Amino acid sequence: MLYPYTPGFWTKEQVEAWKPIVDVVHAKGDFQPSGQAPISSTDKKLTLQIRVNDVYVAEFSPPRRLRIDETPLVVNDFRLAARNAMAAGDSNPNALGLYMAESLSTFSVLYCLMVEPRMKIIGEKCECPQYSLVSIRKAFNGGFISAGDYDREDGNQVVAENRTDLVANGRLFLANPDLPRRFELNALLNEYN
Repeated sequence: MLYPYTPGFWTKEQVEAWKPIVDVVHAKGDFQPSGQAPISSTDKKLTLQIRVNDVYVAEFSPPRRLRIDETPLVVNDFRLAARNAMAAGDSNPNALGLYMAESLSTFSVLYCLMVEPRMKIIGEKCECPQYSLVSIRKAFNGGFISAGDYDREDGNQVVAENRTDLVANGRLFLANPDLPRRFELNALLNEYN
């Protein structure tokens, strides 16, 4: 995704170009915020803000609203940018996830589903980092509940690894009202439909 005047971590050349910038930012003890790129979920045109001598010098075309099927591409773009940021010496790629989590309340979001150990997007599975919610869990001071297609084994594993306090089961519980007992006995489960 490209946008006027937006820096990126898309190529090896850009990674090399960013290294001295990241070094200077860290040397001055400053925080280089992640997630500041002007990416929009709307098709509304940007308000003109670039002026020289009280005259607008730039006009941007309206952005195109992303389609739902493009979401995995955006997820992959952020994954690539985070890896490249680490290669350039940025020491805190988790800041992007925290920034996004804290900022979501200000936007009309179609959906946001973050599940360990996998994330489902409208029926397809996206490979996600195994510990994608750990930094958010550490930042949150209350009880932490994870949900999203956990079976008995996956649920027990994330609790044992202290990645969550509780695992919620929706469809599985509706199909198996005695789910805790079935999990305890490792019994067969009814399939949900």
